[in-house]
Amino acid sequence: MFLFIVTDLYDLNNSRVLIEHMAERGLPVHVFFLTTPLKPYRQVFMENRETLLSRVEMSDGALKYVGDVGDFSTFLDSHEFEYTFFMSSYYNLFKKINFPIKSPRMGKLCIFSWGFDGKSIAMKEPYARATLVFSEGPFFHSHAAARELYSKYRGKIHFCHPYYDLFNTLTKEECRKKLGISTDKRVILIPETGNIKNVKSRWSPLYLSIIKKVDRSRDFIVFKAREKTVSNPCRQTIAPRVDLYIENEWLYPPTSATVAIASDVCIMPCESRFALEAIFSHTSVVMCDQKNYKGKKARSLFAPLARRMRFNSIDGALRGPFSQGKSDQNIQNLSGDVVTFQEPSNCQYIMNLLGV
Repeated sequence: MFLFIVTDLYDLNNSRVLIEHMAERGLPVHVFFLTTPLKPYRQVFMENRETLLSRVEMSDGALKYVGDVGDFSTFLDSHEFEYTFFMSSYYNLFKKINFPIKSPRMGKLCIFSWGFDGKSIAMKEPYARATLVFSEGPFFHSHAAARELYSKYRGKIHFCHPYYDLFNTLTKEECRKKLGISTDKRVILIPETGNIKNVKSRWSPLYLSIIKKVDRSRDFIVFKAREKTVSNPCRQTIAPRVDLYIENEWLYPPTSATVAIASDVCIMPCESRFALEAIFSHTSVVMCDQKNYKGKKARSLFAPLARRMRFNSIDGALRGPFSQGKSDQNIQNLSGDVVTFQEPSNCQYIMNLLGV
């Protein structure tokens, strides 16, 4: 049996492609939605506990449970698993809330590695305990501690994150229909990025300055907000000023993927791993603030990855037309040790590793 521990909507996007793949094949998949917040501001599961299972789009083939740490311990008393999947960056947070992460009833541990999490989560313990690591890749290029982890545990680290199977299966037309985008204009995507604590003071004014540059007679603006908090300030500051405001992360396929694929141009206010979703959606990618990683001594976690990418200027992207060559070059530069498309799919590659 397989167990996925899901702690919030961000976590859900990491695991749900593999969950769906397993469920479609009739494998015994159990998904436990943990309502105990790992971080104080992540209250979405706790606030939606009563309606969570009806809100989340997930195959009926997956057995779903909702509860706090105490409920999970009771659940584990009557279940035993061959493999358990969770996020590597949450390992220390699990320990802080007394989650039974070391229980032998959870079987072998498999972890997802995602994004540019800081040095504080470059911990040897989860990688030492894990049987397999399914990685997106950027983390292992971001700083010395992460590179050391990769060097030590590279035998169990596989660049085959299941999330990226979506980019080989979904079409622009399908994604626009899913999101309710019906327009002949170019679709300009502005994803919410940056530290969530600075939404009001720093990021909202920057989003608005980008919106003002867009020619509304030829372009359709989509703003993709994050549903990390119960009430996102962007609902008041940004939503009234764009053509489509999207915050719903309960959908499947994940909104972050469908909105990237549906877009023609993606304008990011600051460095963000969303650049990967945009690049592998073949969109024109704009990074407004590039000064943090242009220099050879740049300390930004994003810098090592960004040096492989070619971005468009905001003025050039808004003028158009989009050059496909730059997108193809980005994909080539990132393939292999950042994002890899295994044959026939990343999910099936993982199934083979698990011996299923």
